[in-house]
Amino acid sequence: MFFWIFGLILSLVVALFASQNPLDISLKLFNLSFVPISLTVIILAAALAGALISFFFMGVRVISMKRELKKANKLLEKASALEASRQEKLQSVEKDSVAEVENAKRNLEVKEVENIELKRRLEQLEKEVDKLAPEKNSIQDELSEE
Repeated sequence: MFFWIFGLILSLVVALFASQNPLDISLKLFNLSFVPISLTVIILAAALAGALISFFFMGVRVISMKRELKKANKLLEKASALEASRQEKLQSVEKDSVAEVENAKRNLEVKEVENIELKRRLEQLEKEVDKLAPEKNSIQDELSEE
């Protein structure tokens, strides 16, 4: 915004200067001589040429920036797609891990139930052994007496 205001003020100053100097002058460039032209026309033509050259370079710069912006947007899209893919993989791994943990918990519960059943069976067997132990001792006593 500042540059537009500055350009407008500068244009007004140039136009005022050109209108205050209506003299006819002849221009020479190397060995070429031009028809005498009003200084006003020369000043306005020089200002217009400067503005056109500025707009040309500004246009080149804008086109260059648009290309860079397109490249940056493509890179951003690739990065976003890569991030989305990474998130999907992370969620998949997380789901697999949760499933493995649940499976391990179920296996642990099954093993605990088996362990309890084995302890009960062991207690039953120990009771049976205790019942058989007096008979065994009496048989051994009889054999040792003979």
